[in-house]
Amino acid sequence: MQTAKREDTQMRLAGKPTGQVLLDMGLLSQEQIDLATAEQQQSHQRIGEIVLAKGWVTKSDLMQALARRLGVKYLDLAVTRIDPVALELISERDARRYSAILLGSSMSTPCS
Repeated sequence: MQTAKREDTQMRLAGKPTGQVLLDMGLLSQEQIDLATAEQQQSHQRIGEIVLAKGWVTKSDLMQALARRLGVKYLDLAVTRIDPVALELISERDARRYSAILLGSSMSTPCS
């Protein structure tokens, strides 16, 4: 049930502008989006860069919003445990070649 709700939210946010995704996630107010948009027109920076520089969101929040915007799952490796058994399922050479990491089937936190 939780997974279906999360996937529905991801689909609803996919393709929307980053500011709108941050607003829909409850991370920014409409006023903050308006201020960031006005600054973007002057500086030509990305909205994400602006709100991150202002300290309105964390890097993790921004990465999660960008993942939702792209319609993909976000996985924060800082809080996800990697199954040591899974690491032995692929050679180091192949893991480097494909920039891959096997997490295993039991993760400490769900992808969001």
